[in-house]
Amino acid sequence: MHSSDVRFTLLSTRDSTLGSPVAALITNIDSVSTPDSATAVFWFHKRTPQQFYDATYQLPIMPEHVWKGIEPAAWRASDAAKHPVGSGQFRFVRWTPRAAVEVAADTANYRGAPKLSRVVWSVATDFNTALTRFLSAETDFFEVLRPENISEVAKHPNLRVKTYRGLAYLFAQFNLRDPANRARPHPIFGDRELRRALTMATDRAAIVRSVYDTVALPALGPTVRAYPTTDPNLAQIPFDLPRARQILDSLGWRVTSSDGMRS
Repeated sequence: MHSSDVRFTLLSTRDSTLGSPVAALITNIDSVSTPDSATAVFWFHKRTPQQFYDATYQLPIMPEHVWKGIEPAAWRASDAAKHPVGSGQFRFVRWTPRAAVEVAADTANYRGAPKLSRVVWSVATDFNTALTRFLSAETDFFEVLRPENISEVAKHPNLRVKTYRGLAYLFAQFNLRDPANRARPHPIFGDRELRRALTMATDRAAIVRSVYDTVALPALGPTVRAYPTTDPNLAQIPFDLPRARQILDSLGWRVTSSDGMRS
């Protein structure tokens, strides 16, 4: 392949022809150059931590021989859009809009043949429809089970639940800046000791169990458990009501009424 065979086109986010949901996420990419047939150089407006992610994940490679004769305005409705070409271990077979997508194993793939000969995604209109198909054995795999579904799955001997470490990370964040003047600390939450006391007064493990049952764990600080570099022994602020009360008392937050509220 010669260098002239490698071409990149970046569409302005003002051009809504394709309606890409990630258009707003790649505005930091200025242009892409190809000094040779095996190299692509991305140029950015500014340095950011997610530059490599933006270049490799948000911009998939498109086969020029398929798209070069189609105007971008016609991409979405084109026949090529209904017959995608990829480089993975499966080949596209069919797509039935709002119903199913099927792929078949590419036995000649350079990474070897996959373990499955065929995969069909069943497209459901809503969550309950998808769950019903799974429970009735119409489908073999369902990834997004909710905590309340686990007991129902347990009633079916031909089904089982497997957990894996995901990248989802949910948290409540203190507002550290004064909403009236962002240059100033927040009049209440700007106090580090107050934040520690409120954290100690919160039983995070109980909250996680009540919302997610057994499919989630309290976070290990500002990191994700799925990362191989995450230290599972990272020290956490403990759930300690007596100590939380002591800190609040020392800061002047006293119980002044029969309802136990501090002020």
